[in-house]
Amino acid sequence: MIDITIDKPPLSPNSLMRSSDYNMFLSMKIMGMPKYTETREMYSPNILSCYNNSRVTELVYYICDKDENIVKCTKVLIIPDNFTSSSADISNMNKYMNFSDDITKYLSMEDTLRLLYMDLYNINTLVMYNVGFYINILLSECYRYYVHDLIALINCKDKSCTMELSTNYDENNNYMKPNELYNILFYNNLSENITTQCSAFICMKSYYSITRVDDSDIIYAQKKDRFNMGNIWDSIKHLG
Repeated sequence: MIDITIDKPPLSPNSLMRSSDYNMFLSMKIMGMPKYTETREMYSPNILSCYNNSRVTELVYYICDKDENIVKCTKVLIIPDNFTSSSADISNMNKYMNFSDDITKYLSMEDTLRLLYMDLYNINTLVMYNVGFYINILLSECYRYYVHDLIALINCKDKSCTMELSTNYDENNNYMKPNELYNILFYNNLSENITTQCSAFICMKSYYSITRVDDSDIIYAQKKDRFNMGNIWDSIKHLG
């Protein structure tokens, strides 16, 4: 069981200083898959007909300062307007609408994108799992609702992908699932079935665990014992 409570109360978007010291860890729940080219590449997100069957239904992000403190967490359940969400999503939304907390919001897609713009404006690095795939889905929503300022903002931000980073921890340099990477880094037994909020949280924890470690030490440890992650972490645990 992972504790995803926040040490500090969430801050309003305007209370975050414009600084390069903030990172955003974003996770999304989508409905359906986009169309692919014959070579299994994604179409440009401005070709909306290729993304009509792939819509964002939930969005969660954590914002952390330079000391890795969580300063904000936002969870948005998106109210469908011009698309039909699954019965499970609607049931989930109805359940959560019966109570309120400091994190969960219930917004239209357009309002969700505007909120994201305000918070992303202050961010240096946007971190996601499978960032290329999910950014295209997110950008398609921006094009659909003509939120072009967010498109420009997303495109200019530094981005990091925990899926790409996970190849350093697989014996064959394959991509690892989010829970697999987290389990290796933290000796956990997290299942594959996790919530969107939990996905954003383990993205954050995994990213900071990986980036605290110097690359040369990882490479040295992997060469020393490529197939034993316990030994790898014994070799680099002095780094903290």
